[in-house]
Amino acid sequence: MTWLALCDFTNSAFMDPKLSKGDQGTNNVFARTSPPTGIATGSLIVEVEISAERTGQIVLLEYSAVGDWNQRFSLRLDPTGQTVLEMVNGQNRQTMSVATGTSMRDRSMRITYSWDMKHQRSLLTIENLLEGVLVQAEKRTAIEFPIHIVERLTVLRQTTRADSATVFFGISDRVEPVGLAATIAAGAPVMTPRGPKAIERLRVGDEILTRDNGPQIVRWVGSRHVPTKGSFQPLRLSAPYFGLTHDLLVAPEQRLLVGGAEVEYLFGEEEILVEARHLVNGRTAFKESRFSAIQYYQVLLDNHEVIDVSGGSLESLYTGSICDDPELLQTTLLAKMPAGTLPRHLNLARPLLRSYEALSLRSALMG
Repeated sequence: MTWLALCDFTNSAFMDPKLSKGDQGTNNVFARTSPPTGIATGSLIVEVEISAERTGQIVLLEYSAVGDWNQRFSLRLDPTGQTVLEMVNGQNRQTMSVATGTSMRDRSMRITYSWDMKHQRSLLTIENLLEGVLVQAEKRTAIEFPIHIVERLTVLRQTTRADSATVFFGISDRVEPVGLAATIAAGAPVMTPRGPKAIERLRVGDEILTRDNGPQIVRWVGSRHVPTKGSFQPLRLSAPYFGLTHDLLVAPEQRLLVGGAEVEYLFGEEEILVEARHLVNGRTAFKESRFSAIQYYQVLLDNHEVIDVSGGSLESLYTGSICDDPELLQTTLLAKMPAGTLPRHLNLARPLLRSYEALSLRSALMG
């Protein structure tokens, strides 16, 4: 898998040089006399931060130019609560929309548009990154994503526009998974009955130690390679805080087990789960910006468990009842796992703090 293009609308933009080779073997895109080919299979990921004060139409990303081989692209949020994607490539046109509702305003959203020419399938997914809500629309058709548009959006910025709500976009050469996330960086030591083992070395059938139920068999190990942009940017949890023996890199949505007097006083629980993003304070937990990409991993057990990672207490993958939705399952990291063998997690290992509760906890911990 390769990330072909990335742009965060600052001074950071990248496009794979192989994409920009013209018909005559030149890298000079202005020397082209005919349109370049498109990307046959891939995904466009766009992350946005939408303020509730925005009530009109928001054009998140757009390319439009008269005479450029009839190629156009737009991604917008309509006042009616529709997220709409439109693309034209020559005689081919693709329009997809998802009813996200106006409640998605004042939210962090990840929009993933995937296409597969071979299997003639397109998928538009909207994820609310703070609340875990996911909605999708699918079409049994697909068209190539024009490389010409990728160039204009990414490195040339010609006849394009991006709204200030757009945090970054990226294009990969594969159908990217959505929903369930890998959240623990490669190299993290997970405690097993025989001692710590790097998470990327775990295999199905291995045992790892859990806080509540002792050794448990690993049913699945998944990973994902992502750019360190937007909500993919890793957080560094600093040792010896959170019980860690070494610093640990995790995705913002990774949940940690936290206990102590503050937790019991504020929430009436001995221990709770809280997302790492809510613990960021610039001292014990902060954004890590030294890497351009990262490989995240996660493990699946029969139950949702608390596991020992680098001395800290983190959650294993929580699947809920996704096994009851085979179509959604096929768009996630668990796509290759038969639904009949997928554990159903009815309960979280500990109560989970909501966003506003987590802010109270962070204030108390920084106290």
